Amino acid sequence: MNTSQVSMEVWERIIDLVGIESNADPITYYPAIRTCCLVCSSWLPRSRYNLFSKVAITEELSRSGLSRVYCLARTVCERSDLTYLIHELHIRPRTPGRAIPLVVTPGPGTWATAMVSLRTVKLVGVGWHPTLYTATISRFPTPVHLELERVAFDGASSLFHLIWSLPHLVCVILHQVTIPKMSQMKFMKICSMRPQAVLGCLTELSISGHLADEEHFPPPGAFGKVLRKVYLEFSSRHWHKSRLRAMLQMSTALEDFQACIHLSSDGETAPDDLCLQLMSQLSTSVIRLVKLDLRPVTFTKGGYGSTADEGFLGSSAS
Repeated sequence: MNTSQVSMEVWERIIDLVGIESNADPITYYPAIRTCCLVCSSWLPRSRYNLFSKVAITEELSRSGLSRVYCLARTVCERSDLTYLIHELHIRPRTPGRAIPLVVTPGPGTWATAMVSLRTVKLVGVGWHPTLYTATISRFPTPVHLELERVAFDGASSLFHLIWSLPHLVCVILHQVTIPKMSQMKFMKICSMRPQAVLGCLTELSISGHLADEEHFPPPGAFGKVLRKVYLEFSSRHWHKSRLRAMLQMSTALEDFQACIHLSSDGETAPDDLCLQLMSQLSTSVIRLVKLDLRPVTFTKGGYGSTADEGFLGSSAS
């Protein structure tokens, strides 16, 4: 391809724009960025970077009839130059609730430890079983960002053991994650099993949906003692001053607190009362209220909706 009339920087910008779409929806836009890899040798390095920087795994088989996990494992073990480009791994079945086993048997069993550049692991709508995920994810050497979305755990211990298995985590996002209801005593018993050496780097936590409405969640100490930024999104139906106080005491290092409260249509708790109670709790601490968002919401059998994308950690403060 003749690129003499256009600088390579312009072509790379075009490739990056295609890569942005591929990263937003890898499954749909992969063919476009793969085509860029075939244009010419000048396009290959930039196209390959965009192709491999974020890898998405589904439950579907490849054209050769092999599982997507096996294909990734084989690539990781055979091509270290490509493995180095993988920064994000998304595991998302096309059919919500389907399991995508990460255990490759028979096959290259050491592929997880070879993912030396992996920084983000995201699971969306997977059918959870500890032996299918935790054993492999815990072998990833360098993840700092864990995001779980619409994952139903078989128990709180499975959720915490997954988080505790990644010692270098800096940020954890839990969105519409569900666990069976548990008593405060059982929560405390699970948290007492947390190894002292883990979560020494975890400074950012975001909880929205079902977990944020659990009466005894999050239990003290479950996410370490160095949390600095916390975002909570919950329903006014589950609002209670003592529960908020427990949340604010999750970490002695807590500095920034963001809250998004979905207002119940039954009018049990007035918005003004919520604000006064929240400010009263924060006024006795060194915690800074970065953002407070009160949203009217209609409750349905499936829960409550209108979740704000900008609510997660990293949004602009107001």
